[in-house]
Amino acid sequence: MSKLLIDLSNNNGEVNFKRIKEYGVWGVCLKATQGTEFVDPTFANRAREAKKAGLVVLSYHYATLKDPVEEADHYASIIHPARLNGRPMLDMEVPSGTINVEVWCRDFNRHLRYKRGLPLPLYYGNPAYISEHHYSRPIGSGLILASYGRDDGKDYPFIIPAPWTHVTAHQFTSVGHIPGIAGPVDVWHSRHHYRLKVSRILEWWER
Repeated sequence: MSKLLIDLSNNNGEVNFKRIKEYGVWGVCLKATQGTEFVDPTFANRAREAKKAGLVVLSYHYATLKDPVEEADHYASIIHPARLNGRPMLDMEVPSGTINVEVWCRDFNRHLRYKRGLPLPLYYGNPAYISEHHYSRPIGSGLILASYGRDDGKDYPFIIPAPWTHVTAHQFTSVGHIPGIAGPVDVWHSRHHYRLKVSRILEWWER
């Protein structure tokens, strides 16, 4: 049975986590940081309220492809105090220019995991972005694939971009409607449990 998740940032309106939980949502992924300075002003309070409602709470960092160590440090400084019960996630969408995105992501992940002591992040991206960068092997602890089809709120079949062979979760719409949230929201389906430990093989690849 798939689990229903949503992601939220300061772009979303008011949120009632109790209603979200009652509707059947299993977890939320909250934007924490962006680049080396921005902190989502809704993050800390929403993290507390979501945990209080009994939801699994993930967080994400929106990469801007500045220094990967500085971005990882910034992200860690915000999510460490929140003591979340779900994994961190690296959101890769920004145009890369001449930067080697694969090297950047692995440097970010290694610093977050081995210098800051946080779990190996999930990787979030869309098929076009992933295909553009020709990764040599999967990055992070799992793929959150943003693939919307018609983006009308329904979950359509999707193609998994190489080098991944499966997804951890499928973000299938950006215009979902969930009781307890004002306005449209990104919605995911997943068959995985984010509190499971990552295999030693994945940890080894990211060293």
